[in-house]
Formats: sequence, structure tokens, C-alpha cells
Amino acid sequence: MIQLLTLASLASAALLEAPIGYHQVAGQNFNTVKLSVGSPAQSLTLVLDTGSSDTWMPAPNVSGALDSFDPTKSSTFAYRQPQQYFAMRYGDGAYAGGHWGSDTVSVGAAEVSGMSVAVVVDTNTEIGTFGLGPPELSSSLIPKFNQPTFSYDSFMDLLGRSSGGLSESSQSFFLDSARSTMVFSTWLAGSERTGVLTFGGYDKSRYHGELNWVPIVSGIHYQVQSETIAVNGDIYPHPGIYHIDTGAESLHLPQKLFELVVRQFGGAVTAGGMIPCNSSLPEGSITFRFGHGYISVPLSDLVNPLTFGGKPARDELDREICRFGAQPSSALVLGGAFLRSAYVVFDWEKQRIGLAQAKTTVGDSRDFVVVKRGLKGANSSTMGLPLQANEARGVDRSGLLMVVGMLFLFM
Repeated sequence: MIQLLTLASLASAALLEAPIGYHQVAGQNFNTVKLSVGSPAQSLTLVLDTGSSDTWMPAPNVSGALDSFDPTKSSTFAYRQPQQYFAMRYGDGAYAGGHWGSDTVSVGAAEVSGMSVAVVVDTNTEIGTFGLGPPELSSSLIPKFNQPTFSYDSFMDLLGRSSGGLSESSQSFFLDSARSTMVFSTWLAGSERTGVLTFGGYDKSRYHGELNWVPIVSGIHYQVQSETIAVNGDIYPHPGIYHIDTGAESLHLPQKLFELVVRQFGGAVTAGGMIPCNSSLPEGSITFRFGHGYISVPLSDLVNPLTFGGKPARDELDREICRFGAQPSSALVLGGAFLRSAYVVFDWEKQRIGLAQAKTTVGDSRDFVVVKRGLKGANSSTMGLPLQANEARGVDRSGLLMVVGMLFLFM
């Protein structure tokens, strides 16, 4: 079972954690987190997305939604005044339209008040989004509806300035450690593709060796450069700028690299990106080099389960089929299998990302490093924790006009 930092153990620990789940929704697989929103709290499972920065939740009128949020049942919810419309379109074709508001939000043991969230009344996806992408990605910065643009404090901003909803006895420790930092990290190598989201720093017990810090390439995404990539020893020598996105199910690779990967599966991958689930899986890995460090992704982890209506998908031969976890694209993205092999530290303030090979087996002790503003890392501590029951969804700004038009139907 995943070791998770809870309020009970918080007084002796340095960082806050939340479990990351794995959900299949309408034929797609998502890394998810559970949020508690409002007063009294309403529980929602949302996509964990570093490719966008807005957090939105389906309203009760959205048919088929996995979870929904009813603002009329929260005493702390308030719509933004004057009224502000929310419109978002993602790289996988999903769109959402609704209205901006604010409320109390908890993720694991971390709680903030007055967080900007959107209540969506029109969407073609069944699950909302918890956005942890760079703040420059917010749809609130894009002119629309002849209304003024605005910026807002993200979950990480608010968490850095608050006590995280802790008891008075725990507040001083938290404020001395994780306060005023926008760093968070992900570990997705748990059983059944689950993991842990860590706020305020990183956990050395969850990866091998040392973190390899690489610079974020200029832009508004968590992008890094991979110098070379090897597929079972065959070198793809062309550097590429890759977007690390927890909202993406697949690896989005250059065409020739994708073809090299597919060849390892001996013709089992179909033109539509499917593969029989019982296919003979190749040994070996895809190895990405970032600066002086490497991340190896097992080829066998590129086979993703596919379900419809809660049942495994089948082809015309009645074989159970899976979705292949890589696809050709000019927009290069590292999601899915890469994130299950890498421990990733996202540090937008210092414009860097930390990468290390993730451990698949983690012991009872934690080894946290707290990252404060202006510091490289401090206050490492080790302690035992109690056992406890762990296509890219990046923002497509060009498609927002379509969402805007559809939203007017609900005004």
C-alpha cells in the first residue's frame, strides 16, 4: 500500500501529500486527484493536469459526469463579480464552458480558502480538471466575451501563503517548511498506476540516485530538452523539446522515433493505435537523456487498458484490445508511461525540472527535501509514516472561440 503523509503524521513531517489515482473515463485513462470543495465539503475526482492551470468542476446539470459540484450547497462559494465566463479547450479535443467563482479547496492534507474555480455547465468530457500548470496558461488571461482579463492566485500560491488548514499545533512547522514555495512533485510508480503528489518539495525515498535538474525551455509550459533517445540501443540522435504533462495518456513522439518504437512490437500495433492486450511484449526500454541524466521507460508499459461502459474493449475478432501508449506528433509530450518511470519535481519559480528514475517499491521511511523561495533545497528529514489505504490535455488556445460560442447557448 502507498505510504501517504496525513494530518496525523504532519507534526513530525515537512511536506504535504495527496494520493494520485488512475481512472478510466469514456475510453481514456487519467491520472487523478480527489478534491474536497466547499462548505460542507463536496468530494470530486479530477484530472491532475500540469498542462493547464485552471481548475474546473462539472455542474449538476452536466449529464454523465463522474462527479459534480453544486455551488448552491456551499456556504463559502461565491461567483466572481462582475460575472466572468470560463471557456477552455484542450489538446485532446475536450472543451468546457461555465462561470468563474471561488471556494475552499482541499487536496489531501492541503487546504486553501478563496481559490478561483470554474463551475462548468457545458462540456464534452465526463471529468473535470485540477490544473497545476504554469499560471500563464490560465484561460482568464485570454480576452473573450468583451470582458476584461484577470489573473488569480493558484492553489500553490494560496498554499504557500496559508497554514494549509492545519491545526494550530502543526501550523508553525508547516509554515517554517513548505510556506511560500510553488514546487510540487509527482511519483506515479505505485501499484495499479497510482501514486503520490507532494507539495512544497520532493521525497528522496521515492527515486534512485540523485535528482537531475534541467532548465525549463522558454515558453509557458513545463518543457525540457531531451538530447538523445535510445530504443533498445538504437539511437535517435535528434534533440527535441518535450512537454511533461500529467494530463496526457501517451508519449507524443516524432514520426521516425514513433516508428522505431512500434517496430519493437513486431507488427502488433494497428494503424489506429491499438494493440491486442495479450500481445507478446518486447523486453528493453526507451531511454531519454536529459542533460547528464537518463530516464528509462519499459517498452512493456506502453500497453494501456481500454474499457467502454466498464467492460474491456474488444476488436472484430473478439480479442481484448488495449490502447498503445505512444503516438506520432509534431507537438512532443511526455505523459503516461514516462511519468510512471520518472520522479518529477516541477519548479516554475526557478524555471527548472528535477528528474530521476522512480522506484517501484518504496519503504516506510520518507526523506523529504523542502524547497523554499530563493533556496535550492533545505531541511531534509527522514521519518517513518503509518500505512494508509495511491492525448495530452494541454491547453489549446486556438479552440477557445468554439467554446465561447457554445457557452452562449447556456447564458
